[in-house]
Amino acid sequence: MNKLKELIQNSKEVIKNFPFVLLSSFVATISLIAFNELDSIPHQDFCIRLAYVALLGNSLFFGLTVYGARYGKPLLSNSLGVLILVYYFYFLIPAGPPSDWTSLHSINFFVSAILFHLFSAFAPFIGKHDSATFWQYNKNLFLRLLRTKIFSGVLVFGIMLSIFSIDQLFLTELDKRFYMYPSIVLSVIGSSFIFLLFSRKGLPQLLEKTSYPNFLKFFSQYILIPLLLIYVIILDIYGIKILLLQELPKGFVSLPIMAYCVIGILAILLTYPLQNKEKKNWISYFSKWFYILALPLLALLFTGIITRILDYGFTENRYFILVLGLWMTFISFYYIFLRNASIRMIPMSLFLVGLISLAAPYYNVFSTTNRSQFNQLNELLKNNDLLLENNTIAFDRPVKNDVVNRINETFHFLKNRSEKSKLEKYFNNQEKADKIFKEQNYLRNEFTNVINNSNHVSTKYTYCDIYSPTKVLNISEWEYIFPDILRSHEDEKEMIIERDTFLYTRKHDCKLVQQIKLKEAGEEEWLSLNISELLDNLKDTLNATYGNLNKKKTHHEELFIQGSLGSYTIKVVFFRLK
Repeated sequence: MNKLKELIQNSKEVIKNFPFVLLSSFVATISLIAFNELDSIPHQDFCIRLAYVALLGNSLFFGLTVYGARYGKPLLSNSLGVLILVYYFYFLIPAGPPSDWTSLHSINFFVSAILFHLFSAFAPFIGKHDSATFWQYNKNLFLRLLRTKIFSGVLVFGIMLSIFSIDQLFLTELDKRFYMYPSIVLSVIGSSFIFLLFSRKGLPQLLEKTSYPNFLKFFSQYILIPLLLIYVIILDIYGIKILLLQELPKGFVSLPIMAYCVIGILAILLTYPLQNKEKKNWISYFSKWFYILALPLLALLFTGIITRILDYGFTENRYFILVLGLWMTFISFYYIFLRNASIRMIPMSLFLVGLISLAAPYYNVFSTTNRSQFNQLNELLKNNDLLLENNTIAFDRPVKNDVVNRINETFHFLKNRSEKSKLEKYFNNQEKADKIFKEQNYLRNEFTNVINNSNHVSTKYTYCDIYSPTKVLNISEWEYIFPDILRSHEDEKEMIIERDTFLYTRKHDCKLVQQIKLKEAGEEEWLSLNISELLDNLKDTLNATYGNLNKKKTHHEELFIQGSLGSYTIKVVFFRLK
């Protein structure tokens, strides 16, 4: 009974000190449940938008609450949070589930979530220069977050296991909502409430000075930092190899370099109190040398990413890799040359960089990326003489296969970023433009004089899509049928009829030739199915019926190849040839 009273009292403190955080979690929970219950699409869209905005509000309101507690303006700071979330709801979060989001919406959401978490890390220390208290505050946040994940994870797992046990033991055939809704409640408002219970007294409790956790010391000293040393040795060896061979680094190298920088900074932050001890230890040496060792790796990163930007232009990923590389370079020089460097600089500067990447006019990630890709598209079209005098695309001019692929990829990159109005100028036919915007590869298929520039003999080819309208096959004259004999991702399939074994394969040097091998009475026979011959036989008939076969989506009553193999007559029917 005393424990229940204590829980009620603690809950009251949570509600008193963090009302907006709890309200945000509650709204997110109810909205996610309502989204699954409602049938009306407009209502579903409203609920899912509200849910994602409320999820962003968790970390935003926490940061604003501790900021207001520090500077005595809780109501004003939380009112600002409400205005920010209203702006996100109406202008930045789209209607519909995340599967319908463009990259612009996804980046806005996830980068904003990171920014709000970063803001929570330094909000009470804006204008303050107490690094020791700053570290205590973030250590307490980190440990409370860690405990929350463990507690809520075990709780969700336990409840799901209980429901599953009831379902299986009593054969109740529970609806999926019995699993979904408890997991939503426990994962959203449940985890928020658990986290806030650990901080129920507000900012003073988060600023309390406690002893350095032994498990954190062990983890940092004997696991995290040694792994980082191994990591930097591998990357340095790769850098030496690049210099000796005088070749450009692989694009993948940016990922391990950024991982080294992020994990290294985390290790330095976790071991901050240990670095300031009078007795010199290897942790203090690591904290000094980490930034020096990062500089050659950053040079390697810049070489790789700038080369790809010059060749292919900016994408969102390349933009953020370049920006994070510049930020890491600034942080490295800051700690190398400034003796009294403050650890507050890390989250505050990263927050500023993220804010600029989203909101800065002209130089934000979206403007920079779209502008760069438009330049790439124009250069591709001009350099390959594919623009007419009115700046529309000449689809009948000869062009190499790899150029067409790049044009198609760049075009759809921009189309998926809501640049339709700017792309329409490349077409002199609105109907054609509408089809190209609708179908993913329609632009690729519009080019009628594509030259294959692979390692094989260069050939010109055109595109056609022939399908059979037949939905029901008459098999009265046949004894056996094998549906889906060979799917696009398969190279061979074995079939057995009584004592005879058939092996259906693609010919390795030409996928337009497929073969059937029959093992009959200890002997082997082959039947070749040449799809090219089938297409050639159909071409004259279809051209006479439909005009120019190229680019056409046409139909033919039946598409098949027939031949004899041993004592069998075999007929292979195609429903579509593309």
